[in-house]
Amino acid sequence: MREIFLSDIHLGEDQDLKAYRFTLRVLRDLQPDMVFLGGDIVDCGPVSSYTRKPDKEGAFQEELDHAWAQLSDLREAVPKAKMLYLLGNHEDRLKRLILSKAPALFGLRNLGWDKMLDLGSLGIKLLPEGDPYRVGHLQHIHGHELRGSSQVSPAHQLIQKINDSVICGHHHQFSVSHKTGLNGKYYVALSNGCLSTLHPDYTFNPRWRQGFTVIDYTKSGLFGYQQVVYWSQSRKLRCFVDGKQYVS
Repeated sequence: MREIFLSDIHLGEDQDLKAYRFTLRVLRDLQPDMVFLGGDIVDCGPVSSYTRKPDKEGAFQEELDHAWAQLSDLREAVPKAKMLYLLGNHEDRLKRLILSKAPALFGLRNLGWDKMLDLGSLGIKLLPEGDPYRVGHLQHIHGHELRGSSQVSPAHQLIQKINDSVICGHHHQFSVSHKTGLNGKYYVALSNGCLSTLHPDYTFNPRWRQGFTVIDYTKSGLFGYQQVVYWSQSRKLRCFVDGKQYVS
């Protein structure tokens, strides 16, 4: 079984549609069995608590409509793939806004992400908020659940806190860390890149890389992985998967 782990697309203000559409092109060729949306798929800029220029009326609805259209393109690219959606800290912005400004609205069914993005129409399953999700021997989290950040290796920090094999997004960086416990069990932690812009307004020259992770599972749950890193040459994005070069 082949899974593609995508995270940190940030559809909205901090998106990079060139990188996203390049990804769809690659996925059309790969046709994975599963696409795992590992959080921060929607930017949620209009409901952010950070100081920013005022948004026009209806901006958040426009962002949701835009996100649905982009996810619809993803579904068209991989029509047979199982698709799972794990929420990240950017999607959590809406909950934080409601709890701080209008707690009486908390729990309204139509304010759930499955309803706002009409995920059912796309065949995307929304996973329980805040819970890790296991595929085979690999735990999946977004990454914001663990406090702190490593500018050197998010995966190294991750494996110190979780005695399990795990993949996360959130940090917009590719990294790998390995550990063998005293029980003799081997674990690996993976942090995934992003598909958002590499040049956001709020930070200068971040250590981010675009791309995604391919995970291949045996029937027993063992897995191998490829971290598919994008680079730009002659104004075109490039990557390698399974030894094949893709060019935007």
